[in-house]
Amino acid sequence: MIDIFECRVQPFSYVFHMDELRRIVDETYQSPIDCPRSWLCLIHLVFALAAAYKPENDGSRYFESALSLCQDSLEDGDFWVVQAYLLISLYYQSISKVNALWVATGIKFNYYTYVRDSNSVWTSPGTPPRMCQ
Repeated sequence: MIDIFECRVQPFSYVFHMDELRRIVDETYQSPIDCPRSWLCLIHLVFALAAAYKPENDGSRYFESALSLCQDSLEDGDFWVVQAYLLISLYYQSISKVNALWVATGIKFNYYTYVRDSNSVWTSPGTPPRMCQ
């Protein structure tokens, strides 16, 4: 699912440094009980978007789970919330829920403004996106 996300979504809407996402997924699978809820939320949203490209998977189950995890952890106010709402808006776009897309986009920009002003977003080094072969 991560490879599908990287090839089908990531090139058009840069959300993650893919090496960082793979690290998060690996650490989550190694110790699912100890991982932060924010990681689970982001992973479920990535799976929901990737499932749109695999007809045999039901992305809505991942999406509903991610929304629940996001609501429970919303007070964190860290950069992952911006990433989550970007993924949420992309999911709404993929299922043609235009009004929900705009609401999620507005929330994303509000969180981005907050996080940018607190400078917590600039603490981790990144690498440029890479293209799928």
